[in-house]
Parts: sequence; structure tokens; C-alpha cells
Amino acid sequence: MGSWICSTVVYALATGHAVHLTEAGGLAGRSVIWPAVVSGMMNTAGMIGTMVMLPILGNALGYPIGAIGPVILSDLIAYFVFDEIQGRAQTQLFFIILAIQITGVLMLAVNGGS
Repeated sequence: MGSWICSTVVYALATGHAVHLTEAGGLAGRSVIWPAVVSGMMNTAGMIGTMVMLPILGNALGYPIGAIGPVILSDLIAYFVFDEIQGRAQTQLFFIILAIQITGVLMLAVNGGS
């Protein structure tokens, strides 16, 4: 949470400086920082979710879900949204590895981390 607050303050200061330069005629163009800001906010939301989840589920179950869940989500986004996996062999390998990850998380969920 501290790194998000710090990066937000740094972004606000940099934006203020850029606005000042733009008004003075020294800088033009639009900001390219928004993807980084949005991904940082998503990361912070995930970390908060993990902190809330750990006392409920315990470390043995909550940590693997909190660590592997975002990886599975980013894998699916990379495949379906950005079409990063191409070719039949890579697609098959992708889904095999994805199935292994999901199976591992489900096995932990069924056993309750014991």
C-alpha cells in the first residue's frame, strides 16, 4: 500500500511539472503513464484481497491461491485478449500448463491446505 501511495504522489508531482512545462510551451503530447497507473491500482487491489483472504483461509491455502490466481488471470488475458500464444503446439502447451496450475489450486482447496 505504501508503494502505491508513494508512486501516486510521484505521479501527481510529475504531472504537475508536465502541466507547468506544457503551459510554458516546453512540452507537448499526452501522458503514457495511465497503463502503469491502472496496472498498479489492480495490483494493489489484488494485494488487499490477499491480505483479507489470508486470515480467513490460512497461509497454507490462501497464499497459493493469492500467488497463482493472478498468474492464471494474466495467462487468460494474454491468450484471449492480446493473442500472445500462437501456433498449435504453443496453444496445447499453454492449456496443459494452465490445467496443471488450476489442478494444483483445486487440490489445495479440496484438502483445505492440510
